[in-house]
Amino acid sequence: MITDLAQIKELCSALLSKRDCIVKDPLGPMANLEPFLAPMDMQSFGELPGPGEGLERLGEQEPAFKNLQQSTLLALRRLVYDGAATDVPAQWGEALLRFCEIKLRGLKTHCRRQWGRGMAARLGLLHVCAFFLDCYHDSKDMRYLSAALKIADLKWLIAWRRLADCLKGEADELTLGCFGLRISLQMAHALNALASERPTCAVVDKPAKGQGDRGKLVCVDPDIAQVTRKRQWPKASPPRVCVFSPSRYSLYTLAVTELLLRGGVEVPFVFVRKLLNFKRLRFEIGWAGRRVFKKIWAKLVLRKHYYSPEPFETLSDLMDGLEIRHRTIDELCKTHSVGLRYCRTLNDPDVLDGLADCRPDIVVFTGGGLIRQPVLDNAGDGVVNCHMGVLPSYRGMDVVEWPIAEGRMSDMGFSVHFMARGVDTGPIIRVQYVGSQPGLTIAQLRRKFEPLMVRAIVGASLDYLEGTVTPQTQLIEDGKQYFMIHPLLRHVAEKRYSQYVRSLPED
Repeated sequence: MITDLAQIKELCSALLSKRDCIVKDPLGPMANLEPFLAPMDMQSFGELPGPGEGLERLGEQEPAFKNLQQSTLLALRRLVYDGAATDVPAQWGEALLRFCEIKLRGLKTHCRRQWGRGMAARLGLLHVCAFFLDCYHDSKDMRYLSAALKIADLKWLIAWRRLADCLKGEADELTLGCFGLRISLQMAHALNALASERPTCAVVDKPAKGQGDRGKLVCVDPDIAQVTRKRQWPKASPPRVCVFSPSRYSLYTLAVTELLLRGGVEVPFVFVRKLLNFKRLRFEIGWAGRRVFKKIWAKLVLRKHYYSPEPFETLSDLMDGLEIRHRTIDELCKTHSVGLRYCRTLNDPDVLDGLADCRPDIVVFTGGGLIRQPVLDNAGDGVVNCHMGVLPSYRGMDVVEWPIAEGRMSDMGFSVHFMARGVDTGPIIRVQYVGSQPGLTIAQLRRKFEPLMVRAIVGASLDYLEGTVTPQTQLIEDGKQYFMIHPLLRHVAEKRYSQYVRSLPED
């Protein structure tokens, strides 16, 4: 059984050096092995083309990867494995990670269209996959392992999984198969190591409330009376706050809007995205995969019935406590004489026109997709969002699972911040850490966050409008952008969290 990364490299070296024979015992001991071949010999596939425009954009602060060209991916591979460029891994690793994660669906589509399923396509992607595995081995940054696993999920790419089939092919096919075998074994080794490791859960140095600039952002869970207390507004008239909503059935939007109204602000408009939108559904499926159907079932079909009795307050419990009886945003707006506008996306011209008409002080975001710069520029002081992760450390997606997978159990919480052009990079208003309790799962932890986030986003927004809190600018280098975690790493996170909560003392 292979347990060491060096053995994996030796195995693949032996396979590559014996193209003219069948290795009968691929997992047995081997001697007189050639040095591990990295990078692969690509001369049989011709000279690599120049970088081109697509590669140059990788150096920009906000690169736009609209189209993937063959030259871009091949040139990236050349840069990655150029031994003379010692700064390449640090400089290009993050850019290449963002490149593949942000445009993973486009990566698959373009490779199929432009390259078909031939040797160059597979070797190009396998080199990127191998680079991510090397980055993970050097840095132990699980984002690289997750990206490698996603690339390896391409069914037409991983036809090399059966060693016997690889050994029956031509020389080039055997090269591809052996290289793929190396990647497959490295992934198995990394996952087995993670699964067998009992992590020492890192205790994050959290700033205490009032301790330094970051400490000023830390808060505890406010009660409803504190959120909706009578406030002294800087102006004679109450502030004007618009709300962005993902659907007319959103319980989160209902609770947030109700609390804003009870807090004494004026809500001139609620902008709601239309549900019957094929383009939106296609985008959501491309971005989140099959998870979007679970979300639709929970948020739109089950709604309050989705929440079963829990040992903590759920969003349904909060709604009952606030005595919110409205079933839709339409009913709430009609009851409180609030304007209501439906839109295809929250970046439509109708939304810009509505913001220009009411001139809000801020906009509170309760979901609905990406917000473009023109909307941000016309939203008064900005668009306030509650991010289910501790900023600036954890930006992006699945930031409940990522700190757990990394063993940072005390770095779980959420942040209220202004939205900016980058992903979760805007000024931070509030940060709230959330502890665990025995017996909880990650899914339950997410449900525990929801009512806390309602009170936090409303309380932080009203505190900002009252002038009692000053947002703190983020530094990009203080955190990382995380992407959707691969299902295998999600399983690792669930296992680690289960071990962690079992170790907690009973109340």
